[in-house]
Amino acid sequence: MVSWDVLPTSYEDDSVTSKPPATIFCKEWTGLATDLPSFTCEHGSLCEKHVAFQSVDSGRRFLACAHKEVPKCTFVEWIDPEWPEALKMTLATRWSMYEEETKQRLTQNVLSAKQNLKIMEEKTKMENELRHFKLDFAKMVAKKEQAMSQLGNT
Repeated sequence: MVSWDVLPTSYEDDSVTSKPPATIFCKEWTGLATDLPSFTCEHGSLCEKHVAFQSVDSGRRFLACAHKEVPKCTFVEWIDPEWPEALKMTLATRWSMYEEETKQRLTQNVLSAKQNLKIMEEKTKMENELRHFKLDFAKMVAKKEQAMSQLGNT
């Protein structure tokens, strides 16, 4: 495993200017890269330290544009070497398993929401039927009372 204390090294074949990957907070590797050799992004300003997350590069340190405003440049300079192929395959498998589980959970949530909507519609329908039943029952009782009073008068 790569030590966090190792001085950064640039890997020509691995240093690609592309969209920076998703990141995770790491208190040992955060903030502006003021303590590193002069790495600057396309804006010409100091870079910010990040740790990759959610890809085959999970855990690798890199530098990226520190600009908070849009447009951010796509500068990425990897500090750690690429992971071995076996680790990359494992990470890819784990992330695809995670994404599949997330997809299944979202699908289940949609199905549950549809089922809840169907139940709520049925409840509303039953409440309306009950309201009509109560009105019909009250009318029937009123007619019977009227018939009873007419019968009593005769």
